Amino acid sequence: MKLVGQILMTVLVAPFAIAVGLLVFGTLGLASIPMSVRGHFEHRAWLREMYINGRTITPSGIVDHGQPGTLIVDQPGWGGKAKYCWWTPDDVEALAPVDVTPLSDRIDALKFELRGDGTDLPLDSWVYEHYLSDESGTAYLVSTRNGDTLAENLTKKLAGLKIVETWTAPRAEFGSSNVKPGIAG
Repeated sequence: MKLVGQILMTVLVAPFAIAVGLLVFGTLGLASIPMSVRGHFEHRAWLREMYINGRTITPSGIVDHGQPGTLIVDQPGWGGKAKYCWWTPDDVEALAPVDVTPLSDRIDALKFELRGDGTDLPLDSWVYEHYLSDESGTAYLVSTRNGDTLAENLTKKLAGLKIVETWTAPRAEFGSSNVKPGIAG
């Protein structure tokens, strides 16, 4: 009789527990959709604004330009997955007020003490203000997807083209109101 009671209880409780679980997690999932949709549309609006302001260029446009310059491969988010590629005719490495070191070295040097006031990553902050900022930047956006791969391929096509890697997530979030929309790292 005990066994029948346990089976009966399992048959009655299990579907109820599954239904409650689906309701709770389904509701949480649905709640996140408006945020991702909003982020998508904000990102698209930002891309449109860059285009309207003449701040975009195609990879073939860089090659046709004939002037090597510098490709800036930027990580605008915290997770490091998104990599944007920007181009400027300037020699960023020669103009930079500090030495251009590998991005991994600069990030490792922070040792979890990120202030976000621009002093943590002086090269990245300088590149952001001079080249990437919506308000004061002069670089042209080439791609918001696989920027690192695109940059490597372009350097094979155009001799003298340099690459500088930056990480603007701390600067964009803490040091300025100029956050690239739709980037969640």
